[in-house]
Amino acid sequence: MKVPTCLLSILFILLVGLAPAELPAQSFAYRNYYTEDGLPSSEVYQIAQDLQGYIWLATDNGVSRFDGYEFLNFTKVDGLPDNTIFNIDVDHDGHVWFLGFNNQLAYYDPASELIVPYAHNEVISRTPELRPVKRDFTVLENHQVALSLINSGIHIIDSGGHIQNPMPSEEIGKHGFRRVGDTWLYYSNYYGSAQKDDQQEIYVLPDTSFHLKGQELINTRTSYRSFAKLSDGTELLAIANVLFIIDPAQKTNHFQVFPHQILQIFISQSQDVWLGFRSGGALRTRLRDNQLKTLGSYFDGQSIIPTLEDREGNLWFGSLGNGIHMVPNVDISAYQKVELGGIDPKTMVTCPIPGGNTLVANFKSEVSLLTPQGVKDTYRFHPTQGCATYDLWYDTLGDQVWLATPCHGIEPFYVGGIQVIPQDANYIIPINTDTLLFLKTGATTSMSFANRRTREWDQIQFPDEFSRYGGGHPLDSGGIILTSRKGLFYVDIDKPSYTSLKGLHPFFGRRLKDILPHPEGGYWISSGEDGLLYYSSDTLFPLNRTHGLPSDNIQTMAWQGNTLWVGTKSGLTGVHFKSRLQGFTLSHLTTKTGLLSNEINHVCPSGDSLVIATQKGLSVIKTDQSYRNPTLPYIYLNRVRLNGTEKSVREPLKIRNENHTLQISYTGLAFKNQGEVNYRYKLEPYDGFWTETQETNVQYTSLPPGAYTFRVTAQNNDGVWSTQEASLKLHVPTPIRQTWWFISLVSLAIVAGFVGILRYRLNQQTRRNDLENKILSYRNRALTQQMNPHFIFNSLNSIQRYILNHDSKASFTYLGKFAKLMRQTLDMSLLAEVPLSEELKTLEIYLQLEVLRTKDHVKYYIEVEEDVEADLIQIPPMIIQPYVENAIWHGLMPKEGGGQVRIHCSASQKHLTIVVSDDGVGLSHHPPKSTDTPKHHSRGMHLTQERLKALSELYKNEMTSETKELRLPDGASGGTQVTIKIPLS
Repeated sequence: MKVPTCLLSILFILLVGLAPAELPAQSFAYRNYYTEDGLPSSEVYQIAQDLQGYIWLATDNGVSRFDGYEFLNFTKVDGLPDNTIFNIDVDHDGHVWFLGFNNQLAYYDPASELIVPYAHNEVISRTPELRPVKRDFTVLENHQVALSLINSGIHIIDSGGHIQNPMPSEEIGKHGFRRVGDTWLYYSNYYGSAQKDDQQEIYVLPDTSFHLKGQELINTRTSYRSFAKLSDGTELLAIANVLFIIDPAQKTNHFQVFPHQILQIFISQSQDVWLGFRSGGALRTRLRDNQLKTLGSYFDGQSIIPTLEDREGNLWFGSLGNGIHMVPNVDISAYQKVELGGIDPKTMVTCPIPGGNTLVANFKSEVSLLTPQGVKDTYRFHPTQGCATYDLWYDTLGDQVWLATPCHGIEPFYVGGIQVIPQDANYIIPINTDTLLFLKTGATTSMSFANRRTREWDQIQFPDEFSRYGGGHPLDSGGIILTSRKGLFYVDIDKPSYTSLKGLHPFFGRRLKDILPHPEGGYWISSGEDGLLYYSSDTLFPLNRTHGLPSDNIQTMAWQGNTLWVGTKSGLTGVHFKSRLQGFTLSHLTTKTGLLSNEINHVCPSGDSLVIATQKGLSVIKTDQSYRNPTLPYIYLNRVRLNGTEKSVREPLKIRNENHTLQISYTGLAFKNQGEVNYRYKLEPYDGFWTETQETNVQYTSLPPGAYTFRVTAQNNDGVWSTQEASLKLHVPTPIRQTWWFISLVSLAIVAGFVGILRYRLNQQTRRNDLENKILSYRNRALTQQMNPHFIFNSLNSIQRYILNHDSKASFTYLGKFAKLMRQTLDMSLLAEVPLSEELKTLEIYLQLEVLRTKDHVKYYIEVEEDVEADLIQIPPMIIQPYVENAIWHGLMPKEGGGQVRIHCSASQKHLTIVVSDDGVGLSHHPPKSTDTPKHHSRGMHLTQERLKALSELYKNEMTSETKELRLPDGASGGTQVTIKIPLS
């Protein structure tokens, strides 16, 4: 069953007791963390820091781990025994233990990053004495757990689950404990009767005990006890609103009564005693003469329970209902509007006065007296309008303060017994022991001189050349050096006249803010854009960002001893000189150190303190105290992802995929930096230099093969790099193709392949040459076949016959066609390919000669389909004629009455098809043997087929010829058909 939060708060308050009252409050700069920042609840019961440096918080809504950036929250879903956790303890192994409202335990294991239930929770559940609400617990060696319970005392559960009672006396039945370092502090409350005088507290140390009588106690039945131990051995015991101070050596005790219930005692490293109160905030005290002396009160009205000082010296305060507060430095006092008596803290100027006090004023007519104890008096010198105060100057002659304001006619007034004299001016410059210079800017620039003793006045007017003065300083010659937005000027008061000094150095022509003399001679001049310049008769020395200043926009300067304090919009810098310019060191103060704001408007030395006017109020530091942070950040790898897959941050990473994306995230635990940690990382040997960033992750893609080490370190708020690094070893194996043996094999294969290809190419070339020779041979033989003696003899006989018959016309025709055929045949024999149209023309001449020679015994037809581009299609020459010749002499000539031969050309996307058909006697006809015909037939067909075969092999495209016998409907032979297919490619 879920217990309502309000009931838990009531229960916790019952544990810690009730008490009204208020304490005076002071302030320091601190950072609040609420649920809006990721905190699981605004009720925080305990704060602890583990061995790794993380901050842990126990709340009524689980626990949270804080790394300075974000809160990592855990609840019952993650393994907690209860969502309400009152106590946290860290054991020697680094485990973080939690005790829940249900008296069950669990611990966080840093190695697995998981919440692990306590192995003996069942023992706690089944043991009645262990079920009441607890007081406290601690984890001993070997996971032994000591529980302090309200009504049943102390019990220790060993690693085997056995319960022990370590208290030596049966008289002490109701007791508790706190473990402080190696010392255990026990107490017991024993009631003899219902009378208050019979009540007593027994306070037990390892070797002695004290009995605190009832008349010294307040509300002991409902009071929460808290214990602490100072470094000198003094023990502090808080019961309700009473604090007992016990000296074990002297066996004496003293007590103090406070107006609020004490919830916790905390001892800081500086031995300050912090008391957390119910509805009374926190009180900072110091033990002196067996009494706690108050140093300051904070968080007025809040219930402060847990307090922690982390390794950097930050103080963490938990509260019931107000989240947690992180204080970077409790020794830097802060005064905001509440602490300043309600006056506006912005644009303030300050002025030191005797007694360690400071006069502060703002732009709204308000002047206050600030003492080490706080603001004592405030005066508003113009009630109806806000009059800005530009400058303040304390006059030792009259124990008075001069105030520069643009308002006219303001009468002198008193603040805290100090007389303040307003003057219509912007700046105040002391000329000598008797004279003050008041600068007034506007349409014209005026200089008013006042005699501090006689109060006599004199005035000089100048044109508006000096508008917006920054500052000035008198010279021994009687003149004045002035800074302005137009540069540096020398003013001769006696003449009067002014001279620009920008010709002496380019810096003197900049927008200048102020000028201060160096204690050992020379001047420091500040600008709004180029930092500082030291100038003397023999030395020019710049000091700017390149030398370590946080900004070149200087707002204010002040000397204190050997230190030049420089205020910028990025914090305060102390330039600590050893002697003049012979060596100096820098120190920086920012909000990370404990200032209210980084925007510094004015600084004012006051005794051993420095009053710093920021945009959010006043901060006061002790200049004899160091604010350097000696603690270097711990840094850890949070997550490693390879191609989106989570990998272990504790084991070397092997990257097998050549195309990869590697993401590494890390965190430096530097809580003063408040989430603005500087990192530097390097992947060795891939990165040749360190890369600085404030990002908490880095990504690499497609790293080349090799062994790498990723290193990252963090910087504290003082700019010191941590010597401790987080690292991760990576290994990207060499791909097989890049190994020496693979390269050797590939090289051998390439050489072998090259040799093979060369041999193959040689063989191919040889084969091609052979084929071309063979084709040429076949072409020549085809030519020979075309021009065989029989054809020539028969053609000449035909011509002779026409001549003998006196048919000159026919003889001339025949002779012309014969000559043309011979000429075209010879021309085509020289070509590898000819257009189809030329082949058909030559073939037609041949057919005409055969028609003439056979006396019309042969008819022919040449058909070319329309889609056949005869002029573009190339074919081997004299490839059709042998088949036509065979069709005439072996198909038509043996047939009575003759016949016809038909040549048909068609084309598809891939082939040219030539069909030679006749209607002669067919393939099945067997003529009687003769001297030449069979040989002629066999030679012509064979040459053509061999030629087609050779061409197919040469061009890698199959050229075919197919011969088949045609049949008539009655089955008789109808002639012969030859189909030639030639690839178009």
